[in-house]
Amino acid sequence: MLVNMEIEGNSSTTIGTNSGDGGDHKPVPERGEEIRGTYLVWEDLTVVLPKFGHGQTKRLLQGLRGYAEPGRIMAIMGPSGSGKSTLLDSLAGRLSRKVIMTGNVLFNGKKRRPESGVAYVTQEDVLLGTLTVRETITYSAHLRIPTTMSKEDKQEIVEGTIMEMGLQDCADRMIGNWHLRGISGGEKKRLSIALEILTRPQLLFLDEPTSGLDSAAAFFVIQTLRNIARDGRTIISSIHQPSSEVFALFDDLFLLSSGETVYFGEAKMAVEFFAEAGFPCPRKRNPSDHFLRCVNSDFDAVTTTLKGSQKLRKGLEMEIQSGSEASWWKQLTTLTKRSFVNMSRDVGYYWARIVIYIVVSLCVGTIYFDVGYGYTSILARIACGGFITGFMTFMSIGGFPSFIEEMKGIMMMTSGFFRLLPDLPKPFWRYPVSYINYGAWGIQGAYKNDFLGLEFDPLVAGDPKLSGEFIITNMFGVPLDHSKWWDLSAIYLILVGYRLLFFVVLKLKERASPFVKDLYSKRRLQILEKRPSFRKIEQVINVCKDDDDVCGGSCGGRNVGQAQGGFSKGGAGSMYLVWEDLTVVIPNFSNGPTRRLLNGLYGYAEPGRIMAIMGPSGSGKSTLLDSLAGRLSANVVMTGNVLLNGKKRRSDCSDIAYVTQENTLLGTLTVRETLLYSAHLRLPSSMTNEEIDGIVEGTIMEMGLQECRDRLIGNWHLRGISGGEKKRLSIALEILVKPYLLFLDEPTSGLDSASAFFVIQTLRNIARDGRTVISSIHQPSSEVFALFDDLFLLSNGEAVYFGEAKSTVEFFAEAGFPCPSRRNPSDHFLRCVNSDFDLVTATLMGSNREIQISSDSLAKIPTAEVKALLVKKYRSSNHSRRARARIREILAIKGPTSSRKAENKVSWWKQLWVLTQRSFINMWRDLGYYRVRIAIYIGLSICVGTIFFDVGTGSSAILARGACGGFVSGFMTFMSVGGFPSFIEELKVFSKERLNRHYGVGVYTLSNFISSVPYLTVMSLSTAAITFYMVKFRPEFSHFVYAGLDLIASIAAVESCMMTIASLVPNFLMGLVIGAGYIGILMMTSGFFRLQSDLPKFFWRYPISYMNYGAWGLQGAYKNDMIGLEFDNPLVPGGPKMDGKDVLKTLLGINVDYSKWWDLAAVVGILIVFRLLFFAILKFKERTLPVFRTLYAKRTIEHLKKRASFRKNSPFPSMRHQPIHSLSSQEGLNSPLHY
Repeated sequence: MLVNMEIEGNSSTTIGTNSGDGGDHKPVPERGEEIRGTYLVWEDLTVVLPKFGHGQTKRLLQGLRGYAEPGRIMAIMGPSGSGKSTLLDSLAGRLSRKVIMTGNVLFNGKKRRPESGVAYVTQEDVLLGTLTVRETITYSAHLRIPTTMSKEDKQEIVEGTIMEMGLQDCADRMIGNWHLRGISGGEKKRLSIALEILTRPQLLFLDEPTSGLDSAAAFFVIQTLRNIARDGRTIISSIHQPSSEVFALFDDLFLLSSGETVYFGEAKMAVEFFAEAGFPCPRKRNPSDHFLRCVNSDFDAVTTTLKGSQKLRKGLEMEIQSGSEASWWKQLTTLTKRSFVNMSRDVGYYWARIVIYIVVSLCVGTIYFDVGYGYTSILARIACGGFITGFMTFMSIGGFPSFIEEMKGIMMMTSGFFRLLPDLPKPFWRYPVSYINYGAWGIQGAYKNDFLGLEFDPLVAGDPKLSGEFIITNMFGVPLDHSKWWDLSAIYLILVGYRLLFFVVLKLKERASPFVKDLYSKRRLQILEKRPSFRKIEQVINVCKDDDDVCGGSCGGRNVGQAQGGFSKGGAGSMYLVWEDLTVVIPNFSNGPTRRLLNGLYGYAEPGRIMAIMGPSGSGKSTLLDSLAGRLSANVVMTGNVLLNGKKRRSDCSDIAYVTQENTLLGTLTVRETLLYSAHLRLPSSMTNEEIDGIVEGTIMEMGLQECRDRLIGNWHLRGISGGEKKRLSIALEILVKPYLLFLDEPTSGLDSASAFFVIQTLRNIARDGRTVISSIHQPSSEVFALFDDLFLLSNGEAVYFGEAKSTVEFFAEAGFPCPSRRNPSDHFLRCVNSDFDLVTATLMGSNREIQISSDSLAKIPTAEVKALLVKKYRSSNHSRRARARIREILAIKGPTSSRKAENKVSWWKQLWVLTQRSFINMWRDLGYYRVRIAIYIGLSICVGTIFFDVGTGSSAILARGACGGFVSGFMTFMSVGGFPSFIEELKVFSKERLNRHYGVGVYTLSNFISSVPYLTVMSLSTAAITFYMVKFRPEFSHFVYAGLDLIASIAAVESCMMTIASLVPNFLMGLVIGAGYIGILMMTSGFFRLQSDLPKFFWRYPISYMNYGAWGLQGAYKNDMIGLEFDNPLVPGGPKMDGKDVLKTLLGINVDYSKWWDLAAVVGILIVFRLLFFAILKFKERTLPVFRTLYAKRTIEHLKKRASFRKNSPFPSMRHQPIHSLSSQEGLNSPLHY
């Protein structure tokens, strides 16, 4: 097929490469041309979100009609909230249960969705990070390709798919996870698509396949999908604001706005359609940006309704083959192998736990070393077996939800260790719970395995020895009517039962959910159809009618105005930032060359202007921003100067703010609460509440957050505000105190066109107030780009251009690379300097697919040469000379590096009050922090109370009371590690706010503890009240108070310990594993599993047991319960009663020479030490690490300067920039967009 068209006066030709079947490439099918494949038709498709209270039912889609056919690729486009994902999920049969769909979706004329031949690629790349790319595809092939196919044929398909998706260079690299460095985002996306096209599906759905990718990676993904479509596949993809090159690759376009069709037809005809409707696309604007700009109601524009003419046709009835898949056994072996490889490579899955288990086992071995056969060894052996069988299995909870912890706690209580099996209440606890308890069978088997066949010394010398059989039957109530092997078999049967239950639940959700959903939809539709509000609603679409260049009139009327006179002089407190010869390297102490991230950069930023830092992925945007803000990571070394108002100074004063790319917010607060707390933390104490409220309300208005001011931000269980609103809130938090220098890392990432425009327009307004604003940004739209005053364009760490943004188009044109009329200028700049396009071209040519090349100026030379010409042009241009001259002018300006006076800062006490209040609200609204744990503690306390109900003062009650106290003081305090994930999230917020100097470490540490006290009190007193009075411990109220205080201090000590671990190990999975292991060791030496007097004196007795909160807490609990009571004599049946003190000294090895209040004081002391340690670690990391880093940088530079390889490199040192192939066509892929 030959396509001729004009692009800026040049012709474009389609080139066919060898396809492996004779070289005949697939032509583009005409609309209506019938070929074999899957035809998809949707008629009168409506999706609603029913609301049964007051208010109208929300319509997500409204009466849509359309079709997709084989050999073509369709784009579903529209603003955020327009219904793109809803339409895609409707067609793919993946709608949420909460919505109701009416209308028809037909596959080849049938309503029945094919069971095979349909694939769906989600927006999120869900992959096992421990596997390589080739392993991932190979395992998937073995799982899904028919077993009848030979291994060689399968491997050929795998290698062909790798080639087709351009994954050759990373085929043997791991995908990557939290501890493994892996492949790039673009490679992950291509891998996700590769997994779905393995079986050559006839119909492929994709949800935002270019999300988060740079221009080259996005082009590669869509070009590959286009090639797949040419093989007779039907491809439908939702996409958000594609570049002009990417948009030109689509055959059809389905444009949505507020759930209604605006246009459906050939993509190349959309420009003409909008022009005929009176809304032509302006010059220097990406057509897809223009379409979205016209139909996005978030923009303030004229209201005109556009209705696209629609042509529908019925699909052909064609059968799709099914049943071609791998056998059950093949799937089993493949999944087992894949799971084993994943577990063996994931540090957090088993390896870290194995290490912790080995360490704990060594501790158990040393504590119970050579326990012997004396009478005291009986209890020691029982305790050791109970710890191993009980606690070390309990440690496997890892990061499981709190209710799993409760279930395991109940299982341990009914296992026969804390309460003997004959003494369990027979209804429920004895029958059936203990019989379905893996722990009960495990401990019985362990006791039989250890005791049977042994003899032990009696309590009274001269009496006959005690046999193992007598001990476990009479002392511990273990039945001997079955062997230990039956106990082991029972555990495996329970294991199989759990696995079968897991299978049944998954299968039930899979099979029963569709039926339940259908019933729900029918019932709800019957209700909704009776309501007058459930009717068709006319759609009004806002459009932009503007022919202005670049940004049209979208900026006009919104801008505050440019700074007049060229350079702003600034005012009092203005911040001038200059960087000279800025170089950042990653040192390589081996034989390889040192990697330069930035190479000799010069530049400046001044008040009243907003600067964009742009460049392709990996060009150094974030590195430059972090260098200027003083936030570089510890593994890099920086040379050169960064000057603030002419002085060398760390950019960490209160006049400087930094907005990170990630929105780190407390999801349990509302927007207004978040801003209000931040204002009270940072604005001067001299300001009144009314003045602070006025600033907060003004900031809400300035950032356009009025509509969501009283909505929660949202987290894992709370529905919250949108991504754009979160981004604006993050910026609002930093501009509250009007910083004079504001850094932003990708502030428009993930936002739609309206949100992105609004964010940058607001930043521009902030700059006009005399602030200095510097932002990294990735491929802004033409409207957004027009808002920037200055541009710093990077490529591979070198400056390609620095100067006024509006002069960039002229600079590129003078250099010989003019911007095409229908291309976004920022896309053009990145296209010129992005060497990844060379790799794309080479890969596409090597994939045996059809590609197209054009004869424009960019296609004639490799990107490396384009960049070299641009750099050379810039260095000799007036832009470079003006920049250096302005740097000299700025350095001559003398000004303070901070404009804030000390007396204007908020007081320490006010910060403490505000932080405490904010933390208290966050803890209340976050289900996982305390509320779920309180409910679980109450439930578990009721279980303890019923199991140990009215324990009495008989001889058997001594062990029962000791076991009950040990469980409450040990395991129920251990369970407080469940709040660790919530604390990790809060710590992230603290880290961000501390970097921006919102408040100090000390006030945060104290406020966190104070705000937790009410919840700890409720948790502890409820537990104490239930267990104390159901078990019938000492009835006096003072004893109840002590029990509650002891539990509060112990739980708080565990939480403080976990906070200390969190400050060292920020990954919550590793933190849970390490914390569980550490607290397990403390529990072993607490005096319950091994009496204090029997502990090895070196290390375990002194000093560990004295530093152990559990030892002091348990001793205090025993004294509180037993001192003052009398018990039946367990040593001499019928003898005189034993005093509680004698029981503690003789049987439990407790020192009664000091009061229980001293034990409580010791727990509180250890709690305070943990809190101080947490504070010291945070302070050490903040104060000392920068000093070490400076020393490291100096020593590293001295070392590197001795090496010949550490020298000024040529502008393009990397082999990846050498010529490979001519560029593939970026202008003219079957499209009239460039002329």
